[in-house]
Amino acid sequence: MVVMINIKTISLLCALALGAMAFQARATDTAPTWSVTSHTGKSIHSTSLGKVTVVNFWATYCLPCIVEMPTLQSLSQKYAKDGLTVIGVSVDAQSTVMLKAFADKLKTSYAMALANPQIMSDFHVSDNVPMTFILDQQGRVLSKHSGYVKREELEKDIRTALKL
Repeated sequence: MVVMINIKTISLLCALALGAMAFQARATDTAPTWSVTSHTGKSIHSTSLGKVTVVNFWATYCLPCIVEMPTLQSLSQKYAKDGLTVIGVSVDAQSTVMLKAFADKLKTSYAMALANPQIMSDFHVSDNVPMTFILDQQGRVLSKHSGYVKREELEKDIRTALKL
């Protein structure tokens, strides 16, 4: 049996594929204004940061997410003096108590926060994690990484954002 595909079908398939790429980061994309609650119970607001910020969406069941955490911890410490803030946003933790226990177990000192429906929607994040965004001081999305990101690649993007 021969299947014939016409130009209209190909165009429709291309349009659907492009539509599936919900959020492709460009330096001109401004991240939404967001607010989350950290594992210490503190509210974190995007408008009060004013620093280069790494926002990493992760889940407790996600092995690549957990593997990334020591890298995020290391980079957070290394570049804090240069103006870097790292925030890990859990898409599955049920409470700040659970989140704090997880952060303590992994010895992370950067802020961990509970995701809320608004931040998930605004960043176009579902349960497809890890997903990491690097925002500049004005809240513009400089880069987005879907899936596990190697330290070298993440550090290169951070150094570029910090103009180092």
